[in-house]
Amino acid sequence: MKSIANYFLLTLVVFSFNTSAQFDVFLKYKKPQCGGKPRKDTVEYFPYANQKLIVVYNGGTIDTVLTSPKGKIKIKNKRGVYNIFKSWKYYHSFPADFPASYYDSLCIKEEWNKPDWIIVVSSSKKYKITPLFLKEYCPDKHPCISKESNIPKIPGRQK
Repeated sequence: MKSIANYFLLTLVVFSFNTSAQFDVFLKYKKPQCGGKPRKDTVEYFPYANQKLIVVYNGGTIDTVLTSPKGKIKIKNKRGVYNIFKSWKYYHSFPADFPASYYDSLCIKEEWNKPDWIIVVSSSKKYKITPLFLKEYCPDKHPCISKESNIPKIPGRQK
């Protein structure tokens, strides 16, 4: 009887270690070229640092994370799909300080449903992240800005 109790205790301890393990995932982005002459910092990758993100696990469980100064977040090693959203998308807001009327309503609704990153955990040691880096947009060049919007151009933009 004592050996059965020890077996269950050992199983519980091993299970606890397995469920608490996490991956360190480093999120990166690429700066956009928003006017002026090309700059070196628009071809490099940078950590997506100190940003609030929303994690949706398997379409249900929701968590808020803050990236570290190195762009790191921790993801549990539970198998499944982790959709990572910028907070403006998850909360159905807008990416820039422009009024809602500047955006195409159908386009922005589709954008709200697109995760910025998708992390698929396939085992306790393997995961895949898509995309490898996030491509940011210039505020006046977001794909959902309506063509009729009269947004002031950034000085020095070359055509």
